[in-house]
Amino acid sequence: MNHTTSRRAVAPVIATILLVAIAVVGGTLVFTFSSGVFNEQQLNTPAAIESLIITGYDARDTAARLFHNGTSMSSFSGITPGAGLLAVNDIVNVHVQNAGTNPIDIVTVTFAGTEYTFSGSAKADSGEYSIADNTGYASDQVLEAGEEATVIFNMTDQIKIGRNGLMQISTGNGEVSEKIQIGRELG
Repeated sequence: MNHTTSRRAVAPVIATILLVAIAVVGGTLVFTFSSGVFNEQQLNTPAAIESLIITGYDARDTAARLFHNGTSMSSFSGITPGAGLLAVNDIVNVHVQNAGTNPIDIVTVTFAGTEYTFSGSAKADSGEYSIADNTGYASDQVLEAGEEATVIFNMTDQIKIGRNGLMQISTGNGEVSEKIQIGRELG
């Protein structure tokens, strides 16, 4: 006995349409459930990242050091140029920029292992630093978003020309550091 059984299958076109529909429904479900997770994570992350960068420095053995905007500094007395070293009361200028979108509070400034304290005046004494921006000397340690400034610190130790000193600036959320070669200008 020969029985022919006929099997009916879904047509290939209908099968393709069903597979596409299942994929769309599955993708929609995954997107719906995961979008809530992504929105919660975005709310918990900080709105902006703090970004302080050192754009250059002026540690030359001269009394005419430069600010971040290229203007000459001649208001500091007690600088002893030409001695083959930067001595106590000589100054070093470090050019910084707030490349972030929020203000940055400078907490500490350290150079060659010595921590310097903030002076809100133009004339920082030995062991102190001041900050100058395009409007003059800052009375606080806050750099606004996009602001460029010069951190000016008055040396507490003698360092020979050609030697390096590590400059570290700590902020509320991190630290930036740069090796500074005494007797050289960068940027």
